[in-house]
Amino acid sequence: MALDLEKLSSSLFEAVKREPLLMLSWDPGDPDSTTMVEFKLAFSIMGPLGYKLNLNLNKDNYVHIMRLVQMILADSRVPLIGFDFKSFFSLNRKFFTVPPVLRNVYDICWYESYSGSTVERQSASEVIKFFKLLLKNKNVFSIYNKIFKPLITQVLPDIESLPFVNDDTGKIVYSNYVVEGQENGRLSCNCSKKNCFNPHSLGEDKKNLRLSSQYLNYVLQFDYKNMEVAVLAKMSGDTRLNELVDNFQDSVYSNIFEDITGLQNFFDSKILGKKIFLPLIYGQTHMGLARSLDISADQAIIYFERAREIYSKAFSFVEKHQQQAVSDGYVTDIFGRKRFFVSGESYKARNFVIQSPSALICIEALVKLHAECKDLYKIAFHVHDGYFLALNSEKLQDAFFTAKQILESKTNYMPELQLKVSAKVGRTIDKMVLLKKKEKVI
Repeated sequence: MALDLEKLSSSLFEAVKREPLLMLSWDPGDPDSTTMVEFKLAFSIMGPLGYKLNLNLNKDNYVHIMRLVQMILADSRVPLIGFDFKSFFSLNRKFFTVPPVLRNVYDICWYESYSGSTVERQSASEVIKFFKLLLKNKNVFSIYNKIFKPLITQVLPDIESLPFVNDDTGKIVYSNYVVEGQENGRLSCNCSKKNCFNPHSLGEDKKNLRLSSQYLNYVLQFDYKNMEVAVLAKMSGDTRLNELVDNFQDSVYSNIFEDITGLQNFFDSKILGKKIFLPLIYGQTHMGLARSLDISADQAIIYFERAREIYSKAFSFVEKHQQQAVSDGYVTDIFGRKRFFVSGESYKARNFVIQSPSALICIEALVKLHAECKDLYKIAFHVHDGYFLALNSEKLQDAFFTAKQILESKTNYMPELQLKVSAKVGRTIDKMVLLKKKEKVI
């Protein structure tokens, strides 16, 4: 082993000296934590000037080899590019208490999705050209470095390494995320692994899941209020919508309902306001509104026209992007994420230009929560604009105020946005109690 590591060390030093960048590829097989006994991984590093190294890793040599790779590449300025680094770092997180630090890591999978493009993975020259496009796009490159690099290399690997117990099966289970997994930039979950649970669709499964550590005996849940309507208000500059978002955080949709219908103090006005406004913004017709509310077509037309009149800038904003999807075939959001739309589906651009920036802001907050946790909590999982934190009851009060402050702080990418959160707490995720204003956490 010592001789092999010595040769490997010399070879890697040679690569760092001569190559302008290194490409890493790997075949993970089935790296579930429960199958590490049979673990094997084909690992290769190559450079554009001809350097190539192939390694066969297994449970016996993995730690030694990865420590060596980390030592040589961690502080190197040579970019390390590859595909699906999140899974690679999650794998390392299962082998190491503190996973390897590789600073100049660039995930081509992420840029493929973010840019709405694809690259021929079997062609090294095409991959390098694609990487250079990322380098040239300064705004997107900055977003990757500040948000998605830590998400891929640290945040999600830590979340995916937090075990839960499924009381129904008696097995240890983990979440497994897909970066840019949904069309609008949100994370999704992939449960193709044997011992995986999907935080996005727990349902009755909540009753079976509990934290496996006795030291993590509470769950704090935070959810952003009015995320989509707040982001739309700021992007569109709609005067009335901004007034509601800035001054009526707890009753935005109730006020929208009153604006559109003229009805005050109406039962379920909050639910109905959301049911009217968002579908119309996302392209629902007056006939669709009539069906969803079970009202006449004439009444639906009145609501439709009132909404467009009162929130004219908001409607103009989404309609402009829908028209761009028709004329150009694609739309780029305010943060540079690009999506193509096939003929007949241009209406989806309206949803994209709101939810895509919202997704980035939510992920930015997730990264901040991870960076500033101060040993108060661990992030259990993340669902759209919701955050679940696992912690010890002794730290619950401090964790609540720390996390709340982080989530309600200004975003770097839309500083005019001032979001608020609601909070729940419980010993298990199926028995969460809403925390009201001025109420103690416990």
